[in-house]
Amino acid sequence: MHEISQIQAYLLKFFDHYGLNPDISLILQQTTEKFKKEHWDIAFKKIPRSLSKSKFLYIFIKPESETINAIYIGKSTTKNLNRLNQHSDGLNEISKVRDEELNQFYRRMYTKFFKSKPNLPLFLCIFKWNSQRAINNLFPFLMEFSLSNAEAGLISDIAYKFPSSILNHEFVSRLKWSKMDLVLKKIPTKITISIDGSDPLSLWNNFCDNWFLMKSNDINEIKGKGKAKIELFETKLNSMEVNILKKSNGVQYFAKSSEMKNQIINSVKIVKKTYDYYSPEANISKGSILSDETRDPPLFSDGLIYMVYVLRSDIEKIPEFDYIQSISEIIPIYIGKTETLGRNGTFSANLKGIPEGKNHNYFARWGHDEARHIGGLSLRFFGIPNKYPSTNYEHWIGIMFDTEKRKKGIPVLEVPIYFMMKPWFPYNITFCDKIGLFTPELETLLIALTRDLFPSVLGKKQER
Repeated sequence: MHEISQIQAYLLKFFDHYGLNPDISLILQQTTEKFKKEHWDIAFKKIPRSLSKSKFLYIFIKPESETINAIYIGKSTTKNLNRLNQHSDGLNEISKVRDEELNQFYRRMYTKFFKSKPNLPLFLCIFKWNSQRAINNLFPFLMEFSLSNAEAGLISDIAYKFPSSILNHEFVSRLKWSKMDLVLKKIPTKITISIDGSDPLSLWNNFCDNWFLMKSNDINEIKGKGKAKIELFETKLNSMEVNILKKSNGVQYFAKSSEMKNQIINSVKIVKKTYDYYSPEANISKGSILSDETRDPPLFSDGLIYMVYVLRSDIEKIPEFDYIQSISEIIPIYIGKTETLGRNGTFSANLKGIPEGKNHNYFARWGHDEARHIGGLSLRFFGIPNKYPSTNYEHWIGIMFDTEKRKKGIPVLEVPIYFMMKPWFPYNITFCDKIGLFTPELETLLIALTRDLFPSVLGKKQER
């Protein structure tokens, strides 16, 4: 059996790297050959009331003496132990039922915690987070993080360092690609672009000015091409009123600009090349393709990063936006991603057909379907109930549209709304000196960074 004191020493060193010290650290189980709910219940009773009645970050972690075997990071914003009890109940259900289709998240959690190295202990660490706490080593500079920022940033960094250990669902795609390691060894790894900064503002400006907002999607030809300025919506001639289209069922939705649609199509074509070349599932004849030494392999792109934004020079002219004190010309309303691989490890349903100009319902998360951005935003604007309210579109609407015109059902923009989507190349672009950041990890770092710079503007993404 591993020496508990040795493992605890490693655990303290692990958190000290980030400048963090748990407010409480509990051993949920000394050994993990099976889930023992009674042990979790006893441990939860040891959590001080003063801690459970605050907002907190929590980490389930199964450390070894020199590494991490499994880890899950979460947060509680409701000032109670509901989230912890939910995890306990979910694992308890998995331990009693053999149904392989039952809650895949808790099945993965159960497998990592209780079917691997059963002689290791399982810890719960809780960090009180009422407002802001400083974290080291997530960026090249010390930065204070809100609870949501901290969760996103730590998930990203730990996923980067311990890709096979992280349990947070955002990073399943990394694990799917890692199973293709033999193929991925052939990817080109020349660093073409480096994104860095000595403070949050310089890092953000570098990201926008030196890569993300440049016209070209080809990172080898990006310099000297100038910046793109792509409007999100199609508007009436010489007007700020957004054009409206209708589905066959009569539901109205906003029209996307032709430039925006072309940017998405061209970006998806790039990740499709990645999938066709590197994915064994897509490449039934991969042996002949991969053995062709004369063929230059495409750059590897695991997904797409996108952003909706406004310009400071536009928004500062409107008195009602006085609360926005931006230090950057580029002010993001929303940052998101869509990955090359879907849930089943094949080409994502969000991307299929797009290179041929099809799949308008999904369209790389920007389709007319109510669970995609254009569909969801349109429904919210016109006050139609939506089954998938995962994104705070009311926040978008408050910045984008004239309030009085909305009451009449007329979508008139307050300011120009811009859009950008780009393929991400984890082995050809560095971010803060990190090479190999996958799209979900980059997204969480960008959310943490921009939430620090634009706390009143960046829209919430599923409470992150």
